[in-house]
Amino acid sequence: MSGNQAAWTAMGWSSRGETHIHRGLPNQDSIQIWRHGGKGQEVVVCVADGHGDPRSFRSKSGAQIATSTARSLIREYTKTFEGGANPPAWVVENLQSRLPRQLVWEWRNRVDGWLSKKPLDRELDVLEATHGQVARKQVETWPYLAYGTTFNCVLATEGFLFCLKIGDGDFLLVEGEGTVRRPFETQEPAIGEETFSLCMEDASNHFDSRFEVLKGNSPMLVVVSTDGYRKSFAHDTDFEKVGSDLFNLVQSRGLETVRRNLPAWLRETSTNGSGDDITLALVWRNGLPGSKPNALNPDSRR
Repeated sequence: MSGNQAAWTAMGWSSRGETHIHRGLPNQDSIQIWRHGGKGQEVVVCVADGHGDPRSFRSKSGAQIATSTARSLIREYTKTFEGGANPPAWVVENLQSRLPRQLVWEWRNRVDGWLSKKPLDRELDVLEATHGQVARKQVETWPYLAYGTTFNCVLATEGFLFCLKIGDGDFLLVEGEGTVRRPFETQEPAIGEETFSLCMEDASNHFDSRFEVLKGNSPMLVVVSTDGYRKSFAHDTDFEKVGSDLFNLVQSRGLETVRRNLPAWLRETSTNGSGDDITLALVWRNGLPGSKPNALNPDSRR
């Protein structure tokens, strides 16, 4: 490994929200983390946040389908290229344009498979009884709504970083000196409190992506989270400070310390903040000046 090239380590946790605990609701988030072997040592993190909308009564499954689908697709993508600093244009085009379309198509295909095995009949009766005929008709007309979810993804390679999202999840990129930047602007809700979602008919038109060739120590840390985390802070500046705080903590005490404490931190954040499910993942760049060695399993997932 030489020049700007570096390996990556990733870890994360998903915490059931305080309001979900009180209401007897499940954790509707999903997270998958893995490393693709070989020279590139690509690390991939996928996070999905199932909607709390009553019409999205299978959103937990929708989120799980999203992360598992992305895992399958990106694994196939990483077999076709090396993650060097100068990827061919077709690699960038495929990641930014083709991958979102494939993800939406395959997600719907897998949802269809679930629906064929377990029709919505009983759940539609409950939905109508609690939220009326209009809500029922909307799901009957477009059953993917029952599985609605947002989606965030990071692909980190030796030479470049790729971020993909649909919906209101968040990314923080932390430079080698600890400064924090956001690769995407905070997304305004599409309609009222709703957000862009994989379940939308035109979902493939609402993805945002960011492709960066790694330069020097930029970035050293990527933080990926569902919106329940950001909404637990009074101001965006407080949320962004989390990036530098985590960076300093990893530098001084290692990722293992973060891994041990993360479940309790997220529970406390939900209790004192949004009350929503919270999922947080860290992608840390090893092998650069100042990076602290650690023994964390790169395939750890929760």
